Amino acid sequence: MMRLEGYISKKNIRRWLDNYASMVVGDRPYDALPSNSGPKAYDGVSDGRINKIMLDHTLEQLRRDKPRTYACVQARWLLQLRTGEAMRKLGIPQDEYARRCSNAVDFLYLRINGKSDGYRRLAEFILSQ
Repeated sequence: MMRLEGYISKKNIRRWLDNYASMVVGDRPYDALPSNSGPKAYDGVSDGRINKIMLDHTLEQLRRDKPRTYACVQARWLLQLRTGEAMRKLGIPQDEYARRCSNAVDFLYLRINGKSDGYRRLAEFILSQ
């Protein structure tokens, strides 16, 4: 198992989206492991706050570049609408709704990781040889 500094997995991005409401108010996610994170940062910006800033910035890029996909993200994770209600409001079938949500996670993953994803792929290729 390798570890790249600054790399964020799709699983973590999906967790950020699932716990977006907690991030907004600054609470710990319900599925967070208990830990002692040490002293508070002097500037008042915690790791969770930095994650929210990165996620919000990338969601804004998604809103600009892919507004229909952003609408699915907004319905599912930001407003937490039920699937049926979200599909009715968006006027799309379930397979398109699921595909757009999955595409949104891919978009966020690529935008948040930037060059780190390329480094990860290169390292995996080298290690597989």
